Amino acid sequence: MREPPLPGGVVELGLRTAPSFEALAATKPDLILINALNTPMRARLERIAPVYANTIFSGGQDPVERAVATARELGARLDRVAGAGALVSHVTDVFAAARVRLAGVSVRPVVPLGFIDARHARICGAGSLFEGVMARVGLCLGWTKPTNAWGFSVAAVEALAACRDADLLVIEPVPTDARRLLDAPGLWSSLIAANGARVTTMPPIWAFGDITAAARCAALLADAFSPPTTPPMVEARSHHAATLALAIYALATVMALSRLAGQLPPSVWMNAARHPAGAEAAQLVFHFATLPRVAVAALCGAGLAASGAIVQHVLGNPLASPVTLGVSSGAQLALVVATLFAPETLGAAPDVVGLLGGIASMGVVFAVAARQRFSMSGLILSGLCVGLFCGALGALLKLFNQE
Repeated sequence: MREPPLPGGVVELGLRTAPSFEALAATKPDLILINALNTPMRARLERIAPVYANTIFSGGQDPVERAVATARELGARLDRVAGAGALVSHVTDVFAAARVRLAGVSVRPVVPLGFIDARHARICGAGSLFEGVMARVGLCLGWTKPTNAWGFSVAAVEALAACRDADLLVIEPVPTDARRLLDAPGLWSSLIAANGARVTTMPPIWAFGDITAAARCAALLADAFSPPTTPPMVEARSHHAATLALAIYALATVMALSRLAGQLPPSVWMNAARHPAGAEAAQLVFHFATLPRVAVAALCGAGLAASGAIVQHVLGNPLASPVTLGVSSGAQLALVVATLFAPETLGAAPDVVGLLGGIASMGVVFAVAARQRFSMSGLILSGLCVGLFCGALGALLKLFNQE
């Protein structure tokens, strides 16, 4: 779990449910700490040293309160009362700091869960460490179904459909097959969309731990749900990028206006736009040719920007575009094929030909990317491959039909 760091000289004793009794006896401990999982081996452990059994997770009690009581009991037993008190004060301060960070933040009830595999999860609810910590930092627990003595339920992913108006908190690590589930459309994404839930990931935490685990849980909850702060370096880069974009836009506007001024004096632009003089050829060109082109260019640019943003949002991929998805190359190939083998279609509906080519190429891209569960890299690589193939095929057709 990384926190708190282990001091030097800590001895590896094996699994917590199957420790090495020989290695444990060799350390000559003064006291052995166990929990409910170690109860069957208590008699054997007591032959080595006195045993202290903590009851943080005993069902029906607040685990955080029990963790605080356990810390004080151990402090008294080990003659470190002051150290135990300092630890409790530190954890209380962590709770208070997390509550301050989350104050005023609109957060729906939260369902903490850890994936066991792609179809099952361990969901924390009543009696869990998360319940006690969330109550202290101002969050509400969203899982209300029965739990075991450790405060969790093992349920299929479909059970999350009952969590209406709740956000999901996925605790790392996530198994590989479950990670594919998170990244791909299907049951999981359908459940999220139906509930309007937001999915947040959280670094690993030992949900069955003591007071130090509770403090780590509070800090990570604050990191997950408090408003993000933009680092100064990132903020400066964003400011520079916006400034550069505005400068390019201003330069393009100045160049366009200067070109229009060369075609027609600015003083007559308004009259030429409304009622061009029939005897003035420059005003007629301005009214019937220049202005429509400017309007179409603006509308096309806005349409392309909107469609690109929609595609990126729907696919959840910031790299998605007509070029990276092979749509442009597919449309160009369709136009080349129509020009060579069915030129009459271009006279009737060239736009439809290009549209059908783009749709066909995107369908191929989606079919290929489905094998990779529509992962971000799989989708883009599929689009690039299909785009390169369409471009190469179009160039080959033009090469052999130059006449």
